[in-house]
Amino acid sequence: MTQRAGRSVVVRARTTHGRWGYPVSIRIGQRRDTVRRRLAPEQARVTGLALTLVAAGAAWIVLGHLVFGGLAPSDALPEALVDLVPVAVLAVSGVIAARRWAAERDRSLLALRESESDARELFQQSGDGILVSDASGRYVDVNPAFCRMLGYSRGALLAMHAGDLTAADDPVGNDGMDERLAEAAGESGILVERRYRRTDGTSLPVEVRFRALSDGRQLRIVRDISERVRADAAEAALMASLHESRRDLEEAQRIARVGSWTLDPVTGDASWSPEMYRILGRDPDGPAVALADISTLFSPESVSRVSLAVARTVASGEPWHLDLETVRPDGTRGWVASNGILEGGSAGTPIRIRGTMQDITDQRQLEAQLRQSQRLEALGQLAGGIAHDFNNLLTAIRGYAELLRRDTPGGEESRSDVDQIMLAADRAAELTRQLVAFSRRQLLQPSIIDPAEIVTDVVPMLRRLLGEHITLVTYADRDLGRVKVDASQFEQVIVNLAVNAGDAMPEGGALTIECINVELDATYAAAHPEVMPGLYVGLVVSDTGSGMSEATQARIFEPFYTTKEPGKGTGLGLSTVYGIVRQSGGSIYVYSEPHHGTSFKVYLPRVDEEADPPVEDGAAPATPAGSETVLIVEDEAAVRTFATRVLVEQGYRVLEASGGPEALALAASHPDPIDLLVTDVIMPGMQGHKLAARLSARRPGLRVLYVSGFSENAVIHHGVASTGAGVLPKPFSGEGLGRAVREALDRRQESAPA
Repeated sequence: MTQRAGRSVVVRARTTHGRWGYPVSIRIGQRRDTVRRRLAPEQARVTGLALTLVAAGAAWIVLGHLVFGGLAPSDALPEALVDLVPVAVLAVSGVIAARRWAAERDRSLLALRESESDARELFQQSGDGILVSDASGRYVDVNPAFCRMLGYSRGALLAMHAGDLTAADDPVGNDGMDERLAEAAGESGILVERRYRRTDGTSLPVEVRFRALSDGRQLRIVRDISERVRADAAEAALMASLHESRRDLEEAQRIARVGSWTLDPVTGDASWSPEMYRILGRDPDGPAVALADISTLFSPESVSRVSLAVARTVASGEPWHLDLETVRPDGTRGWVASNGILEGGSAGTPIRIRGTMQDITDQRQLEAQLRQSQRLEALGQLAGGIAHDFNNLLTAIRGYAELLRRDTPGGEESRSDVDQIMLAADRAAELTRQLVAFSRRQLLQPSIIDPAEIVTDVVPMLRRLLGEHITLVTYADRDLGRVKVDASQFEQVIVNLAVNAGDAMPEGGALTIECINVELDATYAAAHPEVMPGLYVGLVVSDTGSGMSEATQARIFEPFYTTKEPGKGTGLGLSTVYGIVRQSGGSIYVYSEPHHGTSFKVYLPRVDEEADPPVEDGAAPATPAGSETVLIVEDEAAVRTFATRVLVEQGYRVLEASGGPEALALAASHPDPIDLLVTDVIMPGMQGHKLAARLSARRPGLRVLYVSGFSENAVIHHGVASTGAGVLPKPFSGEGLGRAVREALDRRQESAPA
């Protein structure tokens, strides 16, 4: 019988009586002479037993002959024969037993040869590599599988030492470790991963089981694990890729300020991405807030909306898209755009709700700024339109009052009444000028100025306006930049802001006016849509007064909005500042908290040019007369009549038209030259600049004087710059009209209006 026992084969032979002989254990890979040595003691025992039995039988026979030889044949022979029967039987049995033991020995040898053949076949056919080395580590036997693994021939391997196959990248190393592993393995064995060197120099990952044999040799069973290593490497690469993707996702969420979350609708448990913690101002090491505790995340109104959205999504599967107001642990508030979608199981039961949350606080603030800007723009258009109509009326009121005063003797009481009419008209004109300033349609005369010089010039007047109970401090950067603005309007900005600050400090305080160089970067520009990145000069006016709430700050630049008592303010001071700054290409912002003062910051684009020299004010010349032909085009009849009367009295020949088409027809039918066109800017049917262009094409050399309550920004400034045409703002006096007409006639015309 042959049995496999680990790395050994156990051989046992059956006797003729059915009993098993002694077992003999032969290890796989043992040589033939070793097997014979293991069987020799067994063979000797069988042979000795047989010889002992034969010798015993022979002794009994000899003893019988000696006994029987002394007896008489007639009486003693039968008894002697009877006594010799056991001896004969024993002798025969010994012979038979010896033959049987010899047969069993032959069968055992045959079984051993067959088991050795089986073991050799197993050694040769095994898919794993099998190596046997002697005590010194030199290979004494290898199987074909190991030869195929590394590409070496059997002869080449048998000439190698155990460490000769160790690859350079072997994790164990080649410093005698191969032998030490085999020695430490013992009968139980040790399993390690190694790297062996192929014939082509490449490295083969293998799994080696080391085991020490009883005769001092070492057994190695080698398995090729390159597929497993590749699979492990692919899995590791996949995990690394997933880790990288997760890191990229988290970074993308951080940049986009978008967090992701999941919610179990049954338990209410939630999980958050890292960005969720940043958006909601929570500790990243803390747990996600469960559904039951969302009242700590949102405003009460938003909590109700979230609860309803979750219930509706679970019931109908409908996703939600909500803008929610958040409440951070420090009390600050923000806004998020939340999206949620239901994920259901195979049976339709809800598994979880998954969604995203984007921080839109900055977007909300920008939208609020845009709405405020649009609101102010709409109010500006309304104010500009109202101011234009009022200027027409005030021109007529003041103009006719001026004519009436001229014709009234100085001693009469009625002349004093006329003076009051003119004074009221002037006050009304000042209000309309503020409206026009807010609408950013006033006439500006920009020049390059040093802001610090303007501040210095206006300080004495401010001290008188503010009073001694307010401390005024000024500061200016060295090498302060220049700006291009209307100097008188810039002075108006300073005065209005200072007066507004003084009103906020009735019990006294400090007012600081600073002129500083500022660089506004892309980050600041992104949060303030009306600002372009670049270099600016900042005018900062700060007070220590009562401050303003957010609601007040939202409306602070609206015309006629005021927090003062009735009769103590028109509500046009800050709106005028806003209009001047915006029309000058700048921006203005207010920073304030109740009881902590207010700071207005004005940013004007910096220019790299020297300041223009100051203009000397001269005495107003007398109103000159003339005899040229003037065409007046004005849709407001009262203004047209007044202007015609003034110019006729000054000696001019005057043609009148109520609009563009009528003026074109009148000019076409007039045979004599027309020296000057005086036209309103805004009229029904045809704008003033278009009329001027058509008439100039028909009558080269025609001079133009525009009259308007506001400048229409680009149209008027383009016309003035390209043609040299003058602009007379409404309301105007008769004297002002006469001087403007004379200047326009005397001005050298450079080109025709466009």
